[in-house]
Amino acid sequence: MALVLGCGRHLSPDNLVVVPNERRVTIHVDANFHTVATRGSERIASLEPWTDTACALDTTISVTPTRTFRDGSLGSVLRFETATLQTRDGAPLPLELEGRTVELRRFADGEILDVDFAEHVIASDRLLGVFDLLLPLVSPFPPDLPKDHGKVHRLLVWPVLDEERHGWYQRAETDWVLAGVEPFGKGQANRLEYEGPWTGEGKDPVGTVPVGLRSRGHVAGVLWYDTDTLDLVGQEFHWRREVSWTAGRGEAAATVTQDQEFSGRVTVP
Repeated sequence: MALVLGCGRHLSPDNLVVVPNERRVTIHVDANFHTVATRGSERIASLEPWTDTACALDTTISVTPTRTFRDGSLGSVLRFETATLQTRDGAPLPLELEGRTVELRRFADGEILDVDFAEHVIASDRLLGVFDLLLPLVSPFPPDLPKDHGKVHRLLVWPVLDEERHGWYQRAETDWVLAGVEPFGKGQANRLEYEGPWTGEGKDPVGTVPVGLRSRGHVAGVLWYDTDTLDLVGQEFHWRREVSWTAGRGEAAATVTQDQEFSGRVTVP
């Protein structure tokens, strides 16, 4: 599978066709973070700002296709119509996502090729560098599945990078199965289940020094598609990863490890 990065800014408008349509999704994420920083055998508390933090993100995202490319992929503007972040006891946390946009370039089946203008949403007060899982949740990419409950493998990839190429290359090696038909809302829905390892690599500025990021984890979830219309009508997910990086240089360098756990649901009005 070819991964096309950063090409959205460079294609001529002559290649593009307006594609009117819009949909909205509402996403709720319960998140837990636990950070440990060490220098040798010594804990470095000053590098652990998110230790044992639990919070909840609620956002409504509009997805508006705006153009098509010659390879058949679509450019869609994702706009964060609402976005709030709170501790579990309801205290608000700083978040400046509301009203911001990115462009998602993808094929009609949901395969993500590129995320353009990611710098609008990955700064420290916007946190999509942490909550980057929102992108594959907005644009799921399930394979064609046999009715005999056989598993089908699917590679999911999504880059979340700014103009300086700070951020993430993410990938999940997922296995999918059609788990039957069940009631959903007022109708019936096909239940699709997936799970598999989740890895990432990239770099992020800490002060003025770019540091290398690595992550390893696991994704699991369920998608429901209406049996009559075949429209996506809902999702549940449980994703987790361990992110590690080295802060500082030489004898002052410290190893930082952060456990991140995300669970929640996606509602399609």
